[in-house]
Amino acid sequence: MTGKLSNSMTADAQSNLRLSSDHEAEAHLLARVRAGDEEACAAFVREYSGRMLAVARRFFRCECDSADAVQDAFLAAFRYLDKFQGNSSTGTWLHSIVVNSCLTKLRAQSRSRVVPLDDLLPTFDETAKPGAGVY
Repeated sequence: MTGKLSNSMTADAQSNLRLSSDHEAEAHLLARVRAGDEEACAAFVREYSGRMLAVARRFFRCECDSADAVQDAFLAAFRYLDKFQGNSSTGTWLHSIVVNSCLTKLRAQSRSRVVPLDDLLPTFDETAKPGAGVY
């Protein structure tokens, strides 16, 4: 039993070390982003964009809407990065920004009337003559 407990503690210690290392790497990246390091900004976007897009896809059917919401969320994140105190993980903070961005976009969409452009375009038959419904 002592051997199992010892192995378990070793695994826990390794897990804590990994988490500590991840937290330090995250803090270092954020410091570089705050300092205006363009490579760090690109690395920040690469690191979190996949997860942010996955969150946005749960709100929208259209990939374009998801991408727009993520772009808006990144802009907000960069704008308010100095206010991020690190009380939660960066991923958790970004998740909340993406959710808010998606909700804002959904509210805006519900206020605007969308008319499909295809319904307004003239139609043509196979001989390229105007078909029914041409204005």
